[in-house]
Amino acid sequence: MEPIRLLSDGTGHWRDVFGRPVPALDGCVDVDLNITPFTNTIAIRRLGLNPSDTETIRAAYVDVPRLCLRPIFQRYTCLLRTADETVYRYEGLDTGFAAEIRVDAQGGVIDSAGWFERVWHKTNISVEGTLR
Repeated sequence: MEPIRLLSDGTGHWRDVFGRPVPALDGCVDVDLNITPFTNTIAIRRLGLNPSDTETIRAAYVDVPRLCLRPIFQRYTCLLRTADETVYRYEGLDTGFAAEIRVDAQGGVIDSAGWFERVWHKTNISVEGTLR
């Protein structure tokens, strides 16, 4: 199976490694890998939604392990924000998948509706000494 190799200009235009446009992905700014919620952080941080805000985006969706790539529509809704966490409702409008995603203050995923839970959470950790 060949790896997927594409280049994006960050504004929704994609090219293959030979520089040829990939029009099927026009308008896709974000990438979503179905095996991890961490790619949701990209959209969450970029959108900067406030509570009750909703945004629908087009993302380049990679189905792993098949490595199928296709554009899909996704909706993010900010449900709740505290000083430490924010809760979003994620909806894959083409896939039918929906989940509540809880993120830390930096947008890193803490958990996602029972299918993912981060087991390490940064607390007040200090490191002393010198790295060599």
